[in-house]
Amino acid sequence: MPGGSLVAQELSVNFGSLKALDRVSLEFRSGEVHAVVGENGAGKSTLMNVLAGFLNPSSGQILLDGSTITGGAPAHRARGIEMVHQHFRLVPAFTVEENLRLGLMRSQASVASALDLATKLDWNISPGTQCSELGVGERQRIEILKALASSPQIVIFDEPTAVLSESEAEGLLDSLKGLAARGLTVILIAHKLAEVFAVADRISVLKGGVLQGTFEAVKTSPDEVAHLMIGSSLKLAAASEVETSKTFECRNLHVAGGCPIQDVSFEVGFGEVLGVGGVDGNGQVELAEALAGVRPSEGSLTPVGSIGYVPQDRHVDGLALSMSIQENLDIADCEVVADGAILEFEIKAQSGRVKTGTLSGGNQQKVVLARELGRKPELLVVVNPTRGLDVRAAAFVLDKIRIAAKDGAAVILISTDREELEAIANRTLFLAAGRLVDSATEALSA
Repeated sequence: MPGGSLVAQELSVNFGSLKALDRVSLEFRSGEVHAVVGENGAGKSTLMNVLAGFLNPSSGQILLDGSTITGGAPAHRARGIEMVHQHFRLVPAFTVEENLRLGLMRSQASVASALDLATKLDWNISPGTQCSELGVGERQRIEILKALASSPQIVIFDEPTAVLSESEAEGLLDSLKGLAARGLTVILIAHKLAEVFAVADRISVLKGGVLQGTFEAVKTSPDEVAHLMIGSSLKLAAASEVETSKTFECRNLHVAGGCPIQDVSFEVGFGEVLGVGGVDGNGQVELAEALAGVRPSEGSLTPVGSIGYVPQDRHVDGLALSMSIQENLDIADCEVVADGAILEFEIKAQSGRVKTGTLSGGNQQKVVLARELGRKPELLVVVNPTRGLDVRAAAFVLDKIRIAAKDGAAVILISTDREELEAIANRTLFLAAGRLVDSATEALSA
């Protein structure tokens, strides 16, 4: 099905006194990839939810091929608009096939067509696997299949590569270009400007709910776009080696339950950031959970007085979204006061009574970081800490991790982002099939 011309006319969205969108007008054309960028809280997701019909605008209208769309999400879907959400909408207890069947009930698409599409994308999908057993990258693929299988005219992707490995992300971006080449209208929210410039035909920048402008990708640059977003590119200097006399040692670590982590040994100095790279699904989460003491394991770990743990999925493992900022801080054995954390960590919230579920992703991550650093950890374990964050929030988070190491913590940074590892890790090992190796090349060939 060919795409259509989707037009936002003078869209405004108000949440009480907060103006999330302020008279935004944009045109999304068939046959192109149109990226919408901005900081966390800039209004990107609000705009996308209006375009997909999940949120009614306070004023303005949406037109598809000159005809106004009303009636909420069902009407938008009926007109061929689909959205791949940043946060998963899967039933963990259901299998892949059951989740696909559930997601495709409103369309004429079949599970078989979705699985055939997965094969074309070179995704290894096991229909009988329970979704709770899948990694975040695999769950993201299921969400994407649910949207694409219904042959939409317009597809909105909200941070689709945030949980994918570098090679998986490249494959998906190629797929987006392929969809546009077939005439579909592809709308992309992304924080990594390198990805945006690799795939986008045009780029629109939002800041504080206001459209800063729309540009042809070939006529602008990442630095110019970053300046419009935040005022600078916020480039991080590469980390250097550090000398430490005391080390945290992990010897012969075995994780039960069929986990690939078997007989893993390494050491990291107190005051050092040890990076652990590699492709998702090689035991990263299991290693992190074992080191943090939340997953049973055998082996020898240097005793420490306190451990901070920043998991990769802040919604599932990091926060109680229905609870306030202060209540989430109180979970930890520390004396962090929400109002102080809001100031120190630049959390955009009026008070500590605000529910964490109402915060943007970057601000949610800052709450997790404030709590874990409030423990004054001797060992800090962080997993993909900047996934889904804009460049300013990502730089802030990485800077706080660096400060923790400077203050004497042994930091283990597990990340699939090579640039992140190069920027902050003093040295890096790579995880492949549950074992640590010295180079990315060796990891990929393992």
